[in-house]
Parts: sequence; structure tokens; C-alpha cells
Amino acid sequence: MDYGRPFDTSTPSPDPSPWVCSPLVLAAGSSTGESYILAKAIEAVIEAKVPRVSIDVQETNGTADNLKQIEANKVDLATAQADVPAGGIARTVAILYSDSFQVVVQGKSTLRRFTDLKGKRIGLAPKGGQYASFLQVAQYFGLAEKDFTFIGDSDQNSDLAFQQGQVDAIFRVSDRQCPNRDSHSESGWASRLKVRF
Repeated sequence: MDYGRPFDTSTPSPDPSPWVCSPLVLAAGSSTGESYILAKAIEAVIEAKVPRVSIDVQETNGTADNLKQIEANKVDLATAQADVPAGGIARTVAILYSDSFQVVVQGKSTLRRFTDLKGKRIGLAPKGGQYASFLQVAQYFGLAEKDFTFIGDSDQNSDLAFQQGQVDAIFRVSDRQCPNRDSHSESGWASRLKVRF
């Protein structure tokens, strides 16, 4: 992608600036996810403050998809979980927020440790960066993919299944202060499981 090419001098331009940027394409995950929402805010601020810079935020399937697109030179920027290997081309430009592993269980649950999740229904799409992170944590505790049943093909579907009591826990990699997880806990029908390494 060309980041700064001169204006075509054969046609007059109302902008006296000698440079304009091609749109920067930013792969940002699901449109309802934290990274996408933050990317849209960054897009709005940059475009308001630096009119010659245009950002095109694109919805994707999450970290794994974003990193594949970076490696294939299909996008200029991408959001990614910090615990997922970035590949050979990607470089960290900025840390937007600190990720943390979060397991939320039903409010009256007897689950107290990560190992208690063995044989349980987990609200988590079996794809992408969060899934890879879950499997890494599970492996650390001597568990494997076969030890769980995964419910939902998106965070939204998994959250709905959790609210309806169809899953025992949800797993997320997100900001510690994620409003969605906090609303689960504050309502009394959910609590966070402490994951100790």
C-alpha cells in the first residue's frame, strides 16, 4: 500500500498540500468486539485531526484472521491479542489495552479452579485467537481440547447461551475492565473464576 503519493498534478486540487495518503486498511475483528470499537474510535479521531490520513476499518474473524491478512499484505494495520505469535512481517505499533484471560461462571456455580472446567460446556467459538489462548491455558493445566464442549460461533452467541444457562462458563481475552464481563458479575448471576498460574 502506498502511504504517501503526490497529488496528480494534471488536475488542479483544492487542497494546497503536496501529499495525500492512500487509505490505511485496518483489520479489526468482529464489529461488536472491543478491538473493532476501539479501531473505529481511532479512525474517527485520526481522520478529524489529520485530514490527509484516511483509515478503512474492516471487520474480520479476529486475531488469527487479522495476522494472516498482514502476512499476505492485504491490510496495513491489524489488531491482535498480545499472546498470539504475530509472524514474520507484523510489528507492534501500539498497545491499545492490556489483555487478560477471563473465565466467567454462573453465579451459583461450584466451579472454583480452571481444572474444574473439565467436561464442561464453554461459551467460546472454536476458532481464532481467544480459542488458541484457551487451549494454551488448558494445556498448562494438563487439559486438552477434547476435555471441553464449545458452544457458540461468536462472542455474542456464547454470551447469549451463558445468559440462558446453556453453558457453564465463558472464556474471553479482553481488557480487565470489560463492561460486558463486569455487568455479568455485578448482576449476581455470574462470577469470575480466578485463574492462577
